[in-house]
Amino acid sequence: MARVKNNIITQGMSGTLGGTLVFKQVGNETIVSTMPTQSEVVTVKQQAQRTKFQEAVFYAKGELGNPQSKSEYEQAAKLDGDPFVHAYNVALADFLNALAVRHL
Repeated sequence: MARVKNNIITQGMSGTLGGTLVFKQVGNETIVSTMPTQSEVVTVKQQAQRTKFQEAVFYAKGELGNPQSKSEYEQAAKLDGDPFVHAYNVALADFLNALAVRHL
């Protein structure tokens, strides 16, 4: 992955080029990477992770639909200090990294 700065040719580009390169905008930067490949074979572990991620998306959307929890997630995102972290990312991470309470 490469970051392009102050290049008038690639500034603001997004999409694919020749089926090889992918340009995307993140904040004020243009990110260039190779086109991702995806295997046609889906393992049981991959399917389990996809299901878990889908549940996390439903959770995050639900939490951001509630004004009180949305405010809390927005505050948590600001505390992170990274300009690319948003309330949605924090809610996803909350679900995916939830602590498990076990009784002994």
